[in-house]
Amino acid sequence: TWSRSTTGADRDEGRERVYRLWADWKLGEGGSSLRVGRQSSPELAHLSIFDGAALAWRSPRWSAGLMGGSQPDPGDFGLSSDVVEAGAFVQRRQREGPRRWDLTLAGIASYQEGEIDREYLYLQGRWSRRRLWVFASQEVDVNRGWKRDAGADALSPTSTYLHARYEVDPRLAVRAGLDRRERVRLWRDRETPATDFEDRLRRGYWVGVEGRPSRPWRLGLDLRRSDGGGAGTADAVALRTSFVDPAVLPVDVSARITLYGNDRFDGWMGVLALGWDAHENLRLGLDGGLRRESYDGFVQEDTNAGWLSLDADLYLRGGWYL
Repeated sequence: TWSRSTTGADRDEGRERVYRLWADWKLGEGGSSLRVGRQSSPELAHLSIFDGAALAWRSPRWSAGLMGGSQPDPGDFGLSSDVVEAGAFVQRRQREGPRRWDLTLAGIASYQEGEIDREYLYLQGRWSRRRLWVFASQEVDVNRGWKRDAGADALSPTSTYLHARYEVDPRLAVRAGLDRRERVRLWRDRETPATDFEDRLRRGYWVGVEGRPSRPWRLGLDLRRSDGGGAGTADAVALRTSFVDPAVLPVDVSARITLYGNDRFDGWMGVLALGWDAHENLRLGLDGGLRRESYDGFVQEDTNAGWLSLDADLYLRGGWYL
């Protein structure tokens, strides 16, 4: 990552780290498994990443599991025993026919150095039928001990999330969502000024539309209102486009421009990504972007950030990938 402030000072930052290793044992023919190491739960998206063990039993319509471990250090993502957590879940699903759905109920608890960090119930549901897809989740905190002594209710609903998508026809879809998650720790392959920006404007609600005017082109427009993220109350408009047609252009192209602001600042961000299948076993990618923010009438300096990255994905033999 490279950036330059208005004073002319440059800043470079680079990070290289091995962050994930696990072993997986398949138990029988039904998809049951035991996994040990750094992992995330496929049934519990909110649990995010943890170091520990997860035992899951799965059948065509039911799943259940237990998991436990510790959260990585928030600074360097190394092993840490400061925060330990455990959870259990049960899931019911219907994956046959035009109507598909699943419903997951879980109980999760985390403790920091022996004290209660958080204990909560988690309900997650997905539903789809032909052109409509809906995902929803709700957390309910169980407050006891020092939290109850501080005046909190025994049960308090928190962190609501809703996302829906409707396909008007094969070339046009609309989407909408609501984000009231109070504390979210995301696991990513990499972090850039674009991901930092998205975290600042995450909490709120949005509507959008995406379409395919022709086979190689895809266009999207999103309108977002943020009222609880790091930027405070702010509005954002994002336009996305991509072009993929190897017969016309050997390089995949995607671009995004976002305009955003509130009563304290105004800004824009542009992102461009190129992808090229140089060989049947090699794919090269180049992406970068610019972000500008101006704080009219405030002491805070304007923000000017730029980044550029090159990725190479090499498929070896026998299931090996680099």
